[in-house]
Amino acid sequence: MPEDVFEDEMEELYKTYEPDRRLLKGKIKSASLRISADWDMDKFVKMFKKIDGGDEVLEKVNPKNLQVFVEEQIEDILRKQRKLEKRALEGVKRAARHGDFTADDTDEKIIKASEDESDSFKSLEDDVKSRVIAKWRDQQQSGGEDQGADT
Repeated sequence: MPEDVFEDEMEELYKTYEPDRRLLKGKIKSASLRISADWDMDKFVKMFKKIDGGDEVLEKVNPKNLQVFVEEQIEDILRKQRKLEKRALEGVKRAARHGDFTADDTDEKIIKASEDESDSFKSLEDDVKSRVIAKWRDQQQSGGEDQGADT
């Protein structure tokens, strides 16, 4: 019985959330707004209001649904970033296995070799490349792992 009540409540919440989500997604897509992982609710609202008709959309959306939407968007961005960073780290490991560099080489040399090896690495921002290289170096120093060993 309690499970049925819970499922019914969740279904009702979804029925109110889904139209708001579609409305927000549609406006973001039509305006080509790029959400950043470091945004919070205030930053999202501020940027959304700059979109033509953004104020009107925000007035229609339930504030709780807006909060859930923003959190979902940021979680999705972070998940994609982690996945991309993981693929980029694998590219660094492949390049290292080929003997293109060692952990003692400069970041610039590692970046060049890793970009040649991995499109995922090439697509990263410079600060993320540095973070991936630092993670690879940490793995090399901490566990005495093979340069190409998986994490």
